[in-house]
Order: sequence, then C-alpha cells, then structure tokens
Amino acid sequence: MTLNKPFVSLLTDFGFKKFFADPTDTSFLQKVLQIIIQPDVPIQDVRIDNTHQIKEEDEDRGAVYDVFCSDKRACKYILEMQRTEVKNFINRVQFYTYFRLNEMVEKGGKMKYHKLRPIYSISFLDGNAYPGEEFFHTAHLRDQHGETINDLITHIIIELNKWNKTEDEIETDLDKLILLMKFTDTATAQDPIPEVLTKEEWTAQTLEKLKTNNLTKAERVAYKDALAKRASLDEINRLAAERDRLSAEREEKAKQTMIEAQQIKKQAKEIEKQAKVDVKQAKEDVKQAQQETKQIQQKLSAAIIGFLQKGASTDEEIAELFNVEIEYIQQLKEKSES
Repeated sequence: MTLNKPFVSLLTDFGFKKFFADPTDTSFLQKVLQIIIQPDVPIQDVRIDNTHQIKEEDEDRGAVYDVFCSDKRACKYILEMQRTEVKNFINRVQFYTYFRLNEMVEKGGKMKYHKLRPIYSISFLDGNAYPGEEFFHTAHLRDQHGETINDLITHIIIELNKWNKTEDEIETDLDKLILLMKFTDTATAQDPIPEVLTKEEWTAQTLEKLKTNNLTKAERVAYKDALAKRASLDEINRLAAERDRLSAEREEKAKQTMIEAQQIKKQAKEIEKQAKVDVKQAKEDVKQAQQETKQIQQKLSAAIIGFLQKGASTDEEIAELFNVEIEYIQQLKEKSES
C-alpha cells in the first residue's frame, strides 16, 4: 500500500498523536513545550498522562486531538490540535483546563493550595478564533485594568492560518515548528524541503521520523484511514460552510428587505401625511378663491349697477364694456329697479 504524501502530517489525528503523544519518546513533545512556553527553568522528564480524542458536538464540526502530559516539576500541560473553527472553543478549553486543576485535589477532598502546580493549555488551531492578524495569544486571569491576578493557568492559542511567513522571514524556533507542521501537511513528492528545516537537528530528525516510508503496514492503513476521514470532514466542513454562507446571505437579504420595507412604510406615511396637508391647503385655497370671486362679483355688479343708474349707456354697451352676457345686465337692471 503506497501513500502519495512523503510525510505524515502533524495536522492529522494520526500524526499529532504519533509524534506529540509517543510515550516511548517524548523528546519532540518536550522540545515543543520548551519552544512555546520558554520557561525560566528548562522543561525536563515529560511524560504522557493520557491521550484521547474528545468527541465534539455535531454542530461544532470539530476534530480535536488532545494530549495530557506533565513534567518533572509536576507542571501540567494540555496540547490540542483543532482542525476547524469551533463556536464554543474558549468555553471548552476552560472546561478541560479546570478539569486538570480539579485532578490535583487530594483524596478525601483535602487540598493544600500551595501544592497547586501550573497548568498550560496549548491550542493549535487550523482555523481562526480571533479577529486581527496576530497568530500567537497568551492569556491569564486578569483584573479590570488588565493586570495579572494569577498565572497558575496559562492559555496559549496559536492560529496556524494566520502564520504566513516566507522562509527568509523565519527566525525563531516557533516559526520553525509551525513551518514544520504546515509543510508536512501540504508537501508532495515534488516539493523541496525548506532548507531551514534541514539545518536544525531537531527539525531534520523529526522530518526523518515523519517519512511515510517509515510507517509499518498497519500504520499505513491507519494513516490512510485518517486522511480519508480528514478529507470527508473537510468536505463536510466545506458544505456546512457553504450552507452557513447561503444562510447568512439569505438572512442578510431578508434583513435588507425588512429595512427597505420599513423605509417604504415610513415614506408612505410621510406621503400620506403630506397628502393630508396638501388636501387641507387645497380646501383652504378653494375657499379663499371662492371668497375672492364673490368679492369681485360684488364689485362688478356694483359697477354695472352704477352705469345703469346713470343711464348714459345702453345695456348692450355696458355688456360689451364689462365683457358679460346681456342677460346678466338685464338681471342686474331688474334687481336695481325692484
């Protein structure tokens, strides 16, 4: 059985467990802890306490691989590889960290607090958890001013997607570790190994161990199953992401439609209000026009009656002068004589 990939990916459950949680050789794990935490006292005698895959809720669509370990000073470590974005990521990390803290309680419920040992929760995310460009995050318990209250528990989160340095930009061991993890995940037989990974003894040795040619027949089967499972998970995540995108678009479109409907409703109310004002104004204008017409008519009638009373002009001449019908002149004449 052949594999197209030259290296076992450290971003798969198989690779993560095999090289981060090998109870027979913890040198790589110890090196990783040293690189990430950079303690004042070197980390020594790392041992694996427990290794298991945590089942996530279906809605999280996650693939989490956890490693529990401790060192000579009884410091506790939790390392995890999170393949996708998780809705409740921070809550879950806190839950398992405090679970480790609770394990320090002595039998019978007695606890001497000075015996509590530091706990480090280290999360590699093959996805995004926070906005912004920064990929390495460290957190302790802090007060409202941002001052550290207690550093017994340290949360370290590394967002691999945000690390995009070129080989020329790589300076630290952390850069080399992330390059190693990402290179083993994407490398093909045609891809040259980055020179920076061949110069360092620990990265070169790790790459040698990660060669798929070194896997036993049973390990090859297990690794191919892990890759198939990952491909299936990636497709599920892709389809789910597409579903979420379409759902978000529909929600946004519905929201926009609602806003537009509200705007139209508001405009309709404004138009209705303005129409009522216009109708009222029109009625007032008509009333005023009627009054002015009546006044003009009264003045016209008075002027015509004045001409009739003088007797200097005939009815026809007065009708022509005032541009009115002769019948109107006659009506006024009869009215003035009665």
